Amino acid sequence: MDFDDEDGEGPSKFSRENHSEIERRRRNKMTQYITELSDMVPTCSALARKPDKLTILRMAVSHMKSMRGTGNTSTDGAYKPSFLTEQELKHLILEAADGFLFVVAAETGRVIYVSDSVTPVLNHPQSEWFGSTLYEQVHPDDVDKLREQLSTSENSMTGRNTAIHIDIP
Repeated sequence: MDFDDEDGEGPSKFSRENHSEIERRRRNKMTQYITELSDMVPTCSALARKPDKLTILRMAVSHMKSMRGTGNTSTDGAYKPSFLTEQELKHLILEAADGFLFVVAAETGRVIYVSDSVTPVLNHPQSEWFGSTLYEQVHPDDVDKLREQLSTSENSMTGRNTAIHIDIP
């Protein structure tokens, strides 16, 4: 008795359909995990267009390498415990770091945001930083290094930290 009749029905067709369904579910699950990973990696979210899967994996590895030994200070919510608000998390990070936070436009060096904890550390009020550029504030020997660090090349998206000198009159 032959189960594979001429119209393609039988165990072999069922086996092919079952295998295809299993593979489709595997591909969908992989895509779901890659998309989730992409949402967790800041450099992927910052891209103008959706990166391919290999790029997402490469950027995730790069991000994890850059985080190794730096502690977890992300405030984008991906690493935030559910019981903390964004404001509470920022406060705890700044308190633990015993420092302050600058947000700077990479293209111009212009200060977009600075936390109020800058005042006791640098003895300059928060309001004095807005509208200025970091290039005006750093030691002249550090301007080129700062420009390099703020450049918009792919290398600047690896999460590097740079120590610079700030002249306090």
